Amino acid sequence: KNLKAEDAGLILRGLRLDAKQSVESPVDFGQLFMGFSFFVIAAVLAITGMLFNFSLEQRSGQIGLLRALGWKTQRIRRVFLGEGLFVAFAGSAVGVFLASIYGKVILELLSGKWSGAVSGTRFDYDATVSSMIVGGMSSSIVCFLSMFWSAKKLLNREPRELLNSGNEGIQNESSMGSSSKWYQWVGIFCIAGAIGLAWSVGLTSHQASMTFFGAGGLLLIGGMFLFRFSLGRRITGDHNITNPSQLFRRNLNRRRGRGLVTVGAMAAGTFLVVSTGAFRKAPDVGHDNFKSGTGGFSFWGESASPIYDDLNSREAAELFDLNKSLFLDAKVIPLRVREGDDASCLNLNKALRPRIYGIKPSDFMGRFEFTEGNWTTLNKKIEGNVVPALVDQNTMLWALKMGLGDRIQFMDGEGRPFEIELMGAFKGSMLQGALFINEEDFLNKFKQQGGYRSFMLAGKFEDGQMLANHLEDRMYQHGMEFRESRERLTELQTVENTYLSIFQGLGGLGMLIGTCGLGLVVARNLVERSNETALLEALGYRLENLRKYALLEHAQLAFWGIAIGSTSAILGIAPALFGGVTDKPSTGFFWFFIALTLLAFFWVYLAVFLTLRKSQLHLLKNE
Repeated sequence: KNLKAEDAGLILRGLRLDAKQSVESPVDFGQLFMGFSFFVIAAVLAITGMLFNFSLEQRSGQIGLLRALGWKTQRIRRVFLGEGLFVAFAGSAVGVFLASIYGKVILELLSGKWSGAVSGTRFDYDATVSSMIVGGMSSSIVCFLSMFWSAKKLLNREPRELLNSGNEGIQNESSMGSSSKWYQWVGIFCIAGAIGLAWSVGLTSHQASMTFFGAGGLLLIGGMFLFRFSLGRRITGDHNITNPSQLFRRNLNRRRGRGLVTVGAMAAGTFLVVSTGAFRKAPDVGHDNFKSGTGGFSFWGESASPIYDDLNSREAAELFDLNKSLFLDAKVIPLRVREGDDASCLNLNKALRPRIYGIKPSDFMGRFEFTEGNWTTLNKKIEGNVVPALVDQNTMLWALKMGLGDRIQFMDGEGRPFEIELMGAFKGSMLQGALFINEEDFLNKFKQQGGYRSFMLAGKFEDGQMLANHLEDRMYQHGMEFRESRERLTELQTVENTYLSIFQGLGGLGMLIGTCGLGLVVARNLVERSNETALLEALGYRLENLRKYALLEHAQLAFWGIAIGSTSAILGIAPALFGGVTDKPSTGFFWFFIALTLLAFFWVYLAVFLTLRKSQLHLLKNE
C-alpha cells in the first residue's frame, strides 16, 4: 500500500524485462546451424567453382577462337559468366525448394523421433517468402562469385594457349618458383600458432574446450598450406623418371587447384565428423561408480510438500512407519530446494535465476567429477553478501553463458539482494539445471524455507529400488516420487547426442561432397591424360598396371584430406582425450568415420575403373 508509483513502475518494467529474457533461447540455433553448416557451404562453393572451371576448360577452344577473332576479354567473360549466373539461379531455385523440405523434415524429427532434444516441444514450419528469396539470392551470388574466381585465370590466357586445348593449364599450373615458398611458411606459422594457442591454455583449463577447437581449426588451415606446398615440390629438381609410378605422382601437381579443393572439402568434413562425433555420450552401466554422471546415486526423488525429519533417523521411522531394515544397505541424502528456472538442456528458454539446492558437502564427498573445485569449495567464506556455489559445466557454459568467478543476483527470503558466485563445476552429471550451495548458507538466506523436498538414494540399485518404492508408499501424503538416476542422466545425454547427430550429419554431408568431388577430379584427370595413357600402352605397359598407378596416385588425395582433418580434430578434442575437462568421447563415431573413409577410396577406385576399363590405344589413331 505504501509503494510509490515510480517504484511500482520500475518493478513492473523489471518483471517485463525478465519475462522477455526468459523466453529467449540461451543458444541461437540459427547461428549454431549456420556455423556448423559453414563446412558444407565451403565444400559446395569449392566444388561449384571447380565444375564451372571444368566446363570452361572443355570449351577453351571456343574461348581461344573468340579471342583470336577480336572479342575482348570483358565481353567473353560476360557471356560465359552469364551462363553460369543463369545456372546458379536455376540451382538456387531448386535448392530453396529442397531446403524447405529439409527444414520441415528436421522440425518433424525434433517433434517426433528427436523430441528428447527439445523436451517434447512442438515446432511449426513458418518460412516466409522473403526469407526464401533472400536465401536463394544469397546462394546465387556466392555461387557466382565462386565461378568468377575459378574462371579468372582461364579467361585471361592467350588465344594460342586456349586453342591448344590438349595442353591447357599444364604450363600455367606446373610452374614452380621460389614464390611458392610462402605456402610453406604460412603453413608452418599456422601450425606453430595452433600449438602455441593450445600450450598457452593447457589441457585442464575451463577454457580448454573452445580454445583447443580453435587450435584444431588453425591446424587444419596450416595442413592445407603444407599440402599445397608439397604438390609444388613434386616437380622441382631434375630427377629422372625411371618408372610410371613417379610420373603419376608428379601428375598430381599438374592440377594443384583441383587437388587442393578436393583435399580441403574432405579435410573440413572429416574435422567436423570426428570432432562432433567423438563427444557422443553413453549412459553409465552401473550405479555404484561415484565418479560417474549419477555420482553413485541410484534414485533421485522429490516431494510435493516439505519433510522436516531426517528419514534415516529412528524418529522418522516411527513417525512414518518406515521399515528400518531397508535403511541398512541404502541411505537417504536430503536436499533443501529453492524453486527457480530449469537451467538444464531440457529447457529451451533462457534461465535467469536457476533452482537452488542446499546440501551438506559431507554427504557428497568423493562423488561426481569436477573440472574445477570440489565439494569443500562450498565451505569457503567470501567477503560481502556473496555465497559460493557449484554448477554443472554444461549449465554454466550454455544455459547461463557464464564462467567460474561470475555472479548471479538473487533475492533472499526477506526480499534483500545477495549474489551467488560460481566457484566450481562438475562435468557430465545429472545435476544439470541448478546451483548447489552449502546448507548453512541456504538456511541463512532462506530462513522461511523449512524442510527438505529433494532426496537422493545412495546404495546398490536393488536396495535403492526397494527403498524408493517403500518411501513412495509410506510418504504418499507428501507426494513423494522417485526416478532412476540413470534415466535422468540418459535424458540429458539424449539432448546432447541429438544435436551432435545433426552436426555430425552436416559434417558427413560435407565429407560426402568432398568424396564425390574426388571422384570427379579423378575421372577428369584421367580423361585429360588419355593420350598419355595410350602412349604408355603402346610402349608395352599393361593396362592393369597403369590402372594401379592411377589408383595409388589419386588415393593420396583421399589420404591427405582424411589425415589433415583427423589430426586437426584430435587436437580439437584433446582436452577430453587427455585433460579430463569434459567427458571421455565415445567410440561410436569411429564406425561412421570408417564408413566415410571407405567411401572416399571407393569413389577413387570407381572413377579409375570406369575411365580406364578399356584400352586407350584407339586414341592414337587421331595423332
